[in-house]
Amino acid sequence: MKKIVTLVTLIICFLSNAQNDSIYYKSSYDNSLTGSYAQNSTTSTTLTYVGNNSINRNKIGITSNTTYSLGHNPKISQNELTQKTNIGFNGKNYFSYVGHQYNYSFLRKISSDNLVGFGGGIYKELNQFKISLSYGVIYEKINYYTLPNQYNLRHSLRAKIVYDNNNLTFSTEYYYQPSMLQSNVIINGTTKISFKLHKYLSLTIQDVINYSSRSTIPMIHNLTLGLSYTFKNNKAYLKD
Repeated sequence: MKKIVTLVTLIICFLSNAQNDSIYYKSSYDNSLTGSYAQNSTTSTTLTYVGNNSINRNKIGITSNTTYSLGHNPKISQNELTQKTNIGFNGKNYFSYVGHQYNYSFLRKISSDNLVGFGGGIYKELNQFKISLSYGVIYEKINYYTLPNQYNLRHSLRAKIVYDNNNLTFSTEYYYQPSMLQSNVIINGTTKISFKLHKYLSLTIQDVINYSSRSTIPMIHNLTLGLSYTFKNNKAYLKD
């Protein structure tokens, strides 16, 4: 697997040098901090951070996607982290990537869950809609606090839809990752609706789902309300 990842990375680096004399930069930063509060017999609070940030130089891009949830009820009930990092090559309507994902879960007693893999996909812009579909193969290693380590090989299918009309933004992104070796599946995703309050600031409703069929706690689900900061920048210049 490491040799395959290294090969894909080298191909991407080679393609990055096969560009014309103009250099095109694009960066996007979309970060949301939302929360929920409920008071019944006990007080329950949840704080959720979701970050989708990327930097592109010509057709080569690096993306970072972070989801973190911290819950109290009144003691810590959730401490869940997912961090995805991809290096990709972007064509006109297609892309390829090599990536790594790290998970930590207090609820599921996972000290580290590392997934590494590669894949590709297609995307299309239709007026104010952006649609993206991809498929990849990932190798997984899970370290539990008390249980033996687990190893797996998975398919990874992803679908993403974004609608943006300046004042209202809707986005949903989901991963479906069934095992090739065992009878289990992982489903995780985020749905977000944002109403613009300022040039960079929005009111955001956010729904985060993390499902694992093999876990004693299969579903982790948070619906929260809060603020998001979004900034996008495009620029181009000629090589010296």
